[in-house]
Amino acid sequence: MHASLKLLQLQSTQYLYSVDPATLLPIELAAALLGKSPSTLRTDITRRPQSLPVFARFGRRVFFIKRDIDSFIAASRCVQQQAPTAPAPKRGRPTKAEQAARAKQQRDLHTLVLVGKSDAEVNHA
Repeated sequence: MHASLKLLQLQSTQYLYSVDPATLLPIELAAALLGKSPSTLRTDITRRPQSLPVFARFGRRVFFIKRDIDSFIAASRCVQQQAPTAPAPKRGRPTKAEQAARAKQQRDLHTLVLVGKSDAEVNHA
């Protein structure tokens, strides 16, 4: 094992913020920076590699570059957005009450349209 990796494994997570940006980090230290457990990171490497910063494989070992982790974290920051004005539509089949309300609304709309028409236009429609 490379000497700098041994040193990194022995140091606390606080030391990671002063590490050279080009340093290769093993999964355990990368997981600490990303706020995930090492087992979750290993799972993501095989199942969802696009959801992680760029990593390198050397044989069976996987390493992350600290600079890539830092840029990944910076790119993942969420900008606080305005709350949506209309609620998201409910999924699934509407309830009987919702079906009845929708039917009543369509009947009311239909009668409103017919009120403005003459008898000849209503019979033709």
